[in-house]
Amino acid sequence: MCDPRSYIEKARLTTRSTMVLHILAAAGAVSLDSSAIAEDALKAESQDNGSLHVSITGIRNQTGQLVIRLYDRADGFPRHAKSVREIRKVNPIRAGGIKVSFDDLPRGDYAVCVTHDEDRNGDMTYRFYLLPAEGYCFSRNFRPRFRAPSFEKVAVTLDQPERTIELQMRY
Repeated sequence: MCDPRSYIEKARLTTRSTMVLHILAAAGAVSLDSSAIAEDALKAESQDNGSLHVSITGIRNQTGQLVIRLYDRADGFPRHAKSVREIRKVNPIRAGGIKVSFDDLPRGDYAVCVTHDEDRNGDMTYRFYLLPAEGYCFSRNFRPRFRAPSFEKVAVTLDQPERTIELQMRY
């Protein structure tokens, strides 16, 4: 008999009831086609997931790169990497705007932060230590006044199979 823990890890099971069936199968208590169960569990999980499509317009020029960060929690947003779910870097930048898709996301709240890293230094460049010298935008096209917005102010809810948001760069 195989170890039930490794059996479950290999199958990447997502639901408690399916895990119970696999443990019973590993112990020889029931006979199951494990590949079919694992496939069904993954299909069920992917059906609950969705795609967030981000359309970005108003890009000033084609120098540097766009850095698109997708956040899935408020903790550390937007300054700390621990709350970043995924980062995309777009280079070269196309005239007229770009579209990026984040696929297979669990349903929930997400925030998007885009920076136009024109000098390719990996950080936002500031004038007078306060004003951004490079382009940026947040989901919901939120315009911060004197500090970065909270996650709650810019979060969008992914509660359907696909959602498209349109963002306008600010310079």
